[in-house]
Amino acid sequence: MSVTYYCPLLKGTITEGRCLDINYENIRMKKPDEIISIGTTFNYTLDEIREKCEICPNNPL
Repeated sequence: MSVTYYCPLLKGTITEGRCLDINYENIRMKKPDEIISIGTTFNYTLDEIREKCEICPNNPL
């Protein structure tokens, strides 16, 4: 069973794994594929994505 969170960035429920991927990309531990895609889809800058993730109450990091 996978853990899920409400993601304010994506305005929906996501798995913990996806949340971790996004956060690893935000702290530059992974290539930024996911956050670039999110930025394009939702018209966010990378700074906006990082800011939203930093204040998210569900941030697993």
